[in-house]
This record gives sequence, C-alpha cells and structure tokens, in this order.
Amino acid sequence: MVRIGFSDKNDVIKSAAEELKKNTKHSAIIYISLLEALDALKNKKIDCLVGGHDISTGDFLKEIFKIIRPKGRVYSYSVLTKNNKSYYFADTAVNIAPTQDQLCELEEVLMRELKPYTDYFELARISYKTDNTTMQIDAALDPIIATKKGIVDSKERNVFIFPDINSANISYKLMQKLGDHSHIGPILLNVGYPISDLSRSADSKEIYNTAKYLADLTAKRLEK
Repeated sequence: MVRIGFSDKNDVIKSAAEELKKNTKHSAIIYISLLEALDALKNKKIDCLVGGHDISTGDFLKEIFKIIRPKGRVYSYSVLTKNNKSYYFADTAVNIAPTQDQLCELEEVLMRELKPYTDYFELARISYKTDNTTMQIDAALDPIIATKKGIVDSKERNVFIFPDINSANISYKLMQKLGDHSHIGPILLNVGYPISDLSRSADSKEIYNTAKYLADLTAKRLEK
C-alpha cells in the first residue's frame, strides 16, 4: 500500500481521494496546506504527493524548494493513454525554452526515472524535421513514415521530448481534448521525491488517474 498525500483541499480533490480509497489498495491523506504535505513527504509520513491544483506551476515549485532540495534541474512529463496505449510527453510544465544541453539531460533523466518502470520505452526528440538526431511526430508514431524519411531504426516511439514547453503543452492538451486521450500528470522529474503538479483544469477523473499512476509507479520503485 502506498500512502498518497494531497496538498489541495477542495471538493474535486476530496472526490478523487474517496475513489482511490474505494478502488485501490492505496491510502489517501488530504493536508490543509502544501507546506504541511511537503513536510510529511520529506519525513516519510507519505510516499508520494499530488498537488498544484489550486496554484500555478511556478508557485508550486517555489513552495517545494522551501522544503525539498531537488537532485538537479527539475523537469516534467505527462502521460496520454487510450486503448491501453501510453505516450509520454516531456517537458510539459516546467522549462519554457530548454537549451540543447538541458534537452540532453532531460533524456538522461527520463531514461533513469521512467524507463525501468515502463513495459515499452522508445524515445524520440521531436522537431519540425527528421534527421539523425530529431524526428517529426508522424515519423515517430509510424515506422513506415520513418523509413520513408530515412530512419533506419524504424520502430514506433512512445516517449517524446519536445523542443520547448509551448509545443509539449499544446500537444498534450490537443490529444486530451480532441483526441480523447486520458491525461496523467504532469509528473515532476529530478526532485528526489514522487510529486505530481496537477493542471488547475484537472477534473476528479484526471486527478484520480494521476494519483493512481503516481502511487503505482512509487510502489514499483519501493520494490526495487
């Protein structure tokens, strides 16, 4: 059983927490404040934290940094699921215009923090062009198109590193709203603790899915 902490106390959060208690083996604890929840996470009273529903990402990170010293530069990813297929988009919430070095570091962090816990992990750097280092999204999704565009290692990719937050954030919300994919996240990376920064538009179903994903991921890590 994983102990999930929630840092926002509103009706949508309460609904998601009740569903988690009812439908999973995990427990859910709602804290009065974000700082209280972060302190509980740091002191191992909870195993993971779902927050950010009532504040911006910038304010959420500022509060985190008051209690927790990250392992390095913080990144994030979102999960889009439909028909038992999952796609991972990064960075959807934190870094507005990452440098090439930061994109390389993001790739390393995803390999370290996500790959060991996924059944299928094939990464692509997304761009407007397809060459030796980047791929257009159609080539990343379709091996036949990738072959036509000169990619020898033509396999379907499911982990996408976007060039900036604009393309990543817009893309995941288009898939969610127009493509009818379920959204999970954003999940923070390189913090040292399992934390999700919810979108302020997230409904109870999205919060439930995010909390369950984060708790299941945390359970896998605790088993290692």
